[in-house]
Amino acid sequence: MEAGVLIFIYLIVLGFFVAVGWKVFEKAGQPGWAVLVPIYNGIIMCRIVKKPWWWLLLMCIPYVGLVWSIWATNRCAKAFGK
Repeated sequence: MEAGVLIFIYLIVLGFFVAVGWKVFEKAGQPGWAVLVPIYNGIIMCRIVKKPWWWLLLMCIPYVGLVWSIWATNRCAKAFGK
């Protein structure tokens, strides 16, 4: 594939995830623009899943970050009643 096509696909996928994250943050009563700020969005996600901010540091530990991400996604779904 040509580099331009790959960049275009990447930008479409990135735009999708930004739009979805923005909507989730707004639905949780948080500012939607926070999804664009790298570390701040993790702090906001900790607020949504009702855990202290320092749990974000667990993402820096290898393998623990993967488990934390799955766990946070599950807690986020539960926060919305799913």
